[in-house]
Amino acid sequence: GWKQVLAPDAIGWHARSTTRDRSQPGTPVRERRRRRRAIPRHTRRLDWVNTRCAVIKNDRWADLRRSLREIIRREIVVLGYLIIAEPETLLGLLSLVKRLPATLRARRAVQRRAVANMSCWFS
Repeated sequence: GWKQVLAPDAIGWHARSTTRDRSQPGTPVRERRRRRRAIPRHTRRLDWVNTRCAVIKNDRWADLRRSLREIIRREIVVLGYLIIAEPETLLGLLSLVKRLPATLRARRAVQRRAVANMSCWFS
């Protein structure tokens, strides 16, 4: 039911900024932590939960299995950082567990409407 429009000159701005430093790999760790601490706890927690829900809802199991090693490696690094530097963000785990049934229902609806495997677009 969605209409797609190509607008090559369009510029999109994202209001939240919890991962803005990813495009600046040379930024010192101390500076990245300072900038991240400036983002409200609730926003950081919400970003962490939403990222996991988006993967659960939208990624196909076959694609997840193929990328599982990289996903697990990144999640271990993220969890290590959160345990050391932002343990309050891990409270989002409760929200993730609570949202899991609704996310899986949404996943079923999304996957029912899916018509193509994304991997075929990039082969």
